[in-house]
Amino acid sequence: MNLPSLDLARSVERDAARVDRLMEDVARSMLSGAGPLTDQQRALMWGVVTDIVRSVHRRIAAALGEAVADGRAPSAVAACAADAVTGPSGQRVVEIVARSAFTRDTRLVRLVFARIEAHRLAEVMRPPGSAGPDPESNGILDRADLDRCHDQQMAHLDEYGDPRLPLDDLPPDMVEAIHWQVAAALRVLLIETEAVDLVAADDAIEAAVASVLHQPAPLPEAERQDRQAAIPPEALVRALKRGDVFLFLMLLGQISGLALGRLQAMAFGRGTLEFATLCRAIDVQRTVFAELHLLVGQHSSGKVRDPRALAEAMHAFDGIDPDEARDLLRLWRRHPRYAGAIRRITDG
Repeated sequence: MNLPSLDLARSVERDAARVDRLMEDVARSMLSGAGPLTDQQRALMWGVVTDIVRSVHRRIAAALGEAVADGRAPSAVAACAADAVTGPSGQRVVEIVARSAFTRDTRLVRLVFARIEAHRLAEVMRPPGSAGPDPESNGILDRADLDRCHDQQMAHLDEYGDPRLPLDDLPPDMVEAIHWQVAAALRVLLIETEAVDLVAADDAIEAAVASVLHQPAPLPEAERQDRQAAIPPEALVRALKRGDVFLFLMLLGQISGLALGRLQAMAFGRGTLEFATLCRAIDVQRTVFAELHLLVGQHSSGKVRDPRALAEAMHAFDGIDPDEARDLLRLWRRHPRYAGAIRRITDG
């Protein structure tokens, strides 16, 4: 790359970083009521974000309702989702998504901000008393173009004439992320009601979002437990003793429900705690874990680890609560974007 091109690339990067910082300020202003936004801008942005979240929420609630009708989801989950769409708790879902996800996605902030600014500009330029395109443009555009322009404007307004941003106008990956964020917010409401088993709720929500996004259906937790019971943990020890690391990972994947790449990192690259937590979650006996720890160390470093490392691993294993480990494993098994959204809400 020559110097002028390099300078241009750096300039573009600086401009992009500057826009990102501005959008972060805009998002904070929308949430806090201070900062660069006027009251009108803030109200319009809340309106656009609310419409996006509720549109996604209605999709998920409809999918959950169909799942209940087919016997694939608890009725309490669908009832909570439906109430959250139409009832007072619906605004809570909007606020949870806005505070945990909206401020972190400067692309979405930029699109929402651009939409409300385009609306404000159109309002300023609209002739007094006109509800649609400028009548004087009749001599410039034919009737079909005018009708198309009017239909396009109306598609981006709600029943009160305020701007909206249809999901079809958003990038597909952004739409997917918003679905999982709304799903995680709905999960918060379900935890608060204490009216449904959280494992069953996660199964139902994850399956509903997957169906809305036309993604493969996740494996229900009950079927994962059946797979876990079909393979004894001692088979993991036998695979490593034969030196067959791939078979070890395949069997561990069948037992745990995690992807091979993640298992490889947990067993051979991230230290003891995650692997010990995984073993606790799948009910590996203490003596079997000790053997696995030594064999994993042998295959990852070519030698058996020293006794102090084994003692530390056993101490970590003993200190892990099995129920908490199983809860964590269930979260690890969830769709990465669902798990990430849950984590952001928890951290927030």
